This record gives sequence, structure tokens and C-alpha cells, in this order.
Amino acid sequence: MTDQRAKTLPIAVDLDKTLILSDTLIEAVVSVFLRNPLNLLLACLALFAGRPAFTRAVFARRHIDIAALPVREKLIEHLQVERTKGREIILVTATTQSVADSVAARFDGLFSSAFDTNDDINLKGAHKARFLQAHYPEGSVYAGDSAADLKVWRHAAGAILAGAS
Repeated sequence: MTDQRAKTLPIAVDLDKTLILSDTLIEAVVSVFLRNPLNLLLACLALFAGRPAFTRAVFARRHIDIAALPVREKLIEHLQVERTKGREIILVTATTQSVADSVAARFDGLFSSAFDTNDDINLKGAHKARFLQAHYPEGSVYAGDSAADLKVWRHAAGAILAGAS
């Protein structure tokens, strides 16, 4: 694939520690604990059903203030420029749809779609790579931050490193 072609492909953006500087699940866990530690214990029971179930249980007990989360300003500026050029920008996250939708709403008009983890697929690592390949067979550029994103970058047409070394 030519570099020119990669410049027109959709940009898929991870949420935690990529678009925002923190982790939404950790923010929610701390919030639940501070408000009512028993609720956190109850949410932990959902771990028996897997991480996606735990994430849903935590967010069902406490919503976080999306507007207060610190963001990676330079990445957002880059994405806004690319959006004005007509590129599709999508949010692909391992958190819940309600959080993904709230983040997309915070950046009014930046994201054309927001995809979340569901009962079947935890959108992280290899699962996220397969998801993107299935939904964007022509390819995509991926913005991420961690070792888990290496599996996504292997299959991406391009990479954006957000705070990663």
C-alpha cells in the first residue's frame, strides 16, 4: 500500500491512555469505591463472567464525568485536521458503549462511529485487530499507546503512537 493511500484510510482511535490520558475503568472503579465500597465488591463478582462483564457492572454503579477527563490535545488537534480533510475517524474501545458514546459526544462531530466491547468480543489486542479488518477491509490507520496495540498495528496500514515509546 502506498503512503498516499494510507493518508485517506479511516483512523481508528483507542480511548484509554490514547485519546484520554487516564483509564476510564480505573476512574470508575475509584469513583465506585469512594462512593460505596460495597458496590465495588458487588461489581467484582462480575469478574467471574469476564472483564467485559466487570466493566459493565462498574459503569452501571457509577458514571464518570467524561468532560473532566484529561485529553491528549495534540492527538485531538491532529484528528480534527484529518477530519476536515474528509477522513473518517472512529473510536474503538474496550470499554462500554455508554462511555464510548459519551466520549464521542464530547468531541462533537469528530468521530463518525464509536465501537465498544460487548458480550462476545473484548475490543483489545487481537480482537480489535480482527474487528477492524472485518469492518474496514481496505485498511485503517490505528492510534494507540500500549503493547496490547502491537497486534492491531501489525494489521494496520499505518500507526499513530500516542504517548508510547
